[in-house]
Parts: sequence; C-alpha cells; structure tokens
Amino acid sequence: MSPSAERLYGWDPNEWLKFRPQDYLTPHSLGLALKVIGEEKALHGPPGIDTRRVRTLELEQYRKDGTTVWTEVSARFMYDLNGVMVSIIGATRDITERRRSQERLHMLFAAIQQAGETILITEPDGKILYANPAFQKTTGYPVEEVIGKPAAILRSGKNNESFYEDMRSTITRGEIWRGRFTNRKRDGSLYDETATISPIKDESGQVVYYVMVGRDVTVETMLQKQLHQAQKMEAIGTLAGGIAHDFNN
Repeated sequence: MSPSAERLYGWDPNEWLKFRPQDYLTPHSLGLALKVIGEEKALHGPPGIDTRRVRTLELEQYRKDGTTVWTEVSARFMYDLNGVMVSIIGATRDITERRRSQERLHMLFAAIQQAGETILITEPDGKILYANPAFQKTTGYPVEEVIGKPAAILRSGKNNESFYEDMRSTITRGEIWRGRFTNRKRDGSLYDETATISPIKDESGQVVYYVMVGRDVTVETMLQKQLHQAQKMEAIGTLAGGIAHDFNN
C-alpha cells in the first residue's frame, strides 16, 4: 500500500492487510471486482506480471471515516510458473468529482428528456442541435428529422418580420426573450406557444447556443377567446336591455 493510497483511504498498511474485499468495497463494486477476478483466475498467463493485460474498473470504496470514494483502478495480474494468477497489482486514482459530474449530467439529461415542455437547443445561426421528446409530441416532427435544420421551419407566417427582429435583437444582446408566437406543425396545422429563449455563453462571454423552453397554449388561447366573446356578448346584451328599457320609457 503506497503512501498516497494511505492518504486517500485513511487506513495505514497494517490495518489494510487485515481486510477482505467486502471490508473496503461497496456491495455493487464488490460484485464487479469479484467477477473480474473470477474471469482472470479462469485464464492462464505467462509467469510474472502480464504487462499486456490491464483491466480498468470504476469502484466505490469505503474510507476509514465511513465516507466513500469513487476510484479508477487499473489492475495487472501476476502469474506463477504454472500460469495461475496469484496476485493483483492495482493503480488507483480518485475520480469522485468526475463521477459526481457525470451523475449531475445524467440527472439533468433525464429531466430534459422527460420534461413536459418543449426544449430546443440551437446554434447562434438558428440551426437545431437538440430537441427533446416533448418537441416531437407538440410539433409532430421526429427529433432526428429536425437536427441540423433551422428553427425557422416552425414559422407559420402569422408573426411579422419585425416580431422576429425584436426577438433576435434581444437574444443577440445576451438577454432573455419571453413571448408568444404562432407556429406551424409538421402536418400544417397551427398552434400557439409561449416561450423563453436564453443565450448560453462560454467562459469568454461569447454566445455559443440558444435554449428555448416552450409550452403549447393553443387550448388556453382558445378558451381566452371564448371567454372574451362571452363577455362581449354579455356586454351587448346588457346594452340592448338598457336601450329597450329606454324605449319603453
């Protein structure tokens, strides 16, 4: 056990020599390690250390203080004169932060994939880089069909050019745009959508992507129109009733 391993795990070499794999590996990592060891035992290698064979594993291991650390273990195997594996030499490095970053990315991707809102990522020129399943459900466009195409394929012609100029002016300044527009689905039908378009900047402050989060509000728009029409008819009815009353007088 090297001094760096002692610093990583907290145990000194004398303590480490008393351990079995289940004492320092979490259950899942223990199963993975024993599987690899079993596979290597079934093989025969040249006497000494077989430098040609390296098995790399990501294992979660316990520390002396009860916490765990994710490690990347590169294992080489030593064989006796009969070709039987007799020992393992493992070089280990701490990859806890890398694993945490991967887990956060996985969680973020799962959230985007399963979100009910349409999520679209484009290049600064409007070319589509990513669309989530909700985009396909809303627009009817298969995701693989729109990758690489301009987001303008959704335009319906109901919003004039000055509307889009204002949008472009806002996001190219690095500001967030919020608004509502009417888009066209793959089958030609129209739908209303409220959206937020946010610029994504690199470390130098340069805009490298745009992210749009949208929600289909076609039904809400229709209900609002119906409510407005009902209110208007109610006002006309009230006015007509008042005029009739005046005529009676």
